[in-house]
Amino acid sequence: MTATAFEILSWLWILLGVASCIIVAIDIRRRKPQPMAVMNFVWPINALWAGPIGIRAYWATGRTGPLAPQPLPAQAKQGMDMAPRPFWQSIIAGTLHCGADAHSPTLSDPSYFGPRRSSSPAA
Repeated sequence: MTATAFEILSWLWILLGVASCIIVAIDIRRRKPQPMAVMNFVWPINALWAGPIGIRAYWATGRTGPLAPQPLPAQAKQGMDMAPRPFWQSIIAGTLHCGADAHSPTLSDPSYFGPRRSSSPAA
């Protein structure tokens, strides 16, 4: 594979990631909120880098119940009311949760995107 083919493949994966992130974010917004509020951000972040694989993981392990406009206030204050899930789903959700949290400072750090350029002319 040539460098150009890798570049095209990379851009396609980036576009798939952005589209996957949007799909997951819209689905989360339309459904009941996640039992842990942070997961409302975790699933789209993971879909951003994982693309269609992230959508599949979300549908298999993270999707909440049927469409609902808002939770009842009493339910929201009772804490995490999570239904039991198979062990493998708990492992996937926990790993993605920790992974999204570990990388968020990296992405918000300006130095991650390259060296800063000063506005003053070089001496």
